[in-house]
Amino acid sequence: MKIPSLLITIILLITILFNQKIRCDEIIMENNNLQVIFNKQNGALEQLKSKSGNWRIERRPSLSGSFYMNIPLSGQRFNPASGSNQKKVEYVFDEKNKKVTFIWDQIISEKGGKLDIVFKGTAQLKDDGLTFTGKLTTPFPFSATDQRVKGMS
Repeated sequence: MKIPSLLITIILLITILFNQKIRCDEIIMENNNLQVIFNKQNGALEQLKSKSGNWRIERRPSLSGSFYMNIPLSGQRFNPASGSNQKKVEYVFDEKNKKVTFIWDQIISEKGGKLDIVFKGTAQLKDDGLTFTGKLTTPFPFSATDQRVKGMS
């Protein structure tokens, strides 16, 4: 009789540990209306849920993303860069103000490779909704076009 209860305890512990591992890769922000979940590893908006009626607005993490932009180069107008293709992202999470800033340094583009571009994308959850802002820093005389938050455009 003790073996089944020990097995159940082990299964529960494994389940709890597995859920904790998943949670450590996420940044969760909530207010009275929304719950927002971002992936720490790539900055992707993985879940956006309305608390009224439990409506999952963004519910498929496999389709989520962080950003997309086109960076025209000399002789190459189409040169896309996507957050999912970046090697590393840093983040600063201000839990008190429900704000997260993701920083991608040296953006890797499809045609131009690694470029000396820094993109800072900030998401802030306020009482009236979720806002996104971005800042692009580059020493080059070109600009990125068609910037958007992937999955929410």
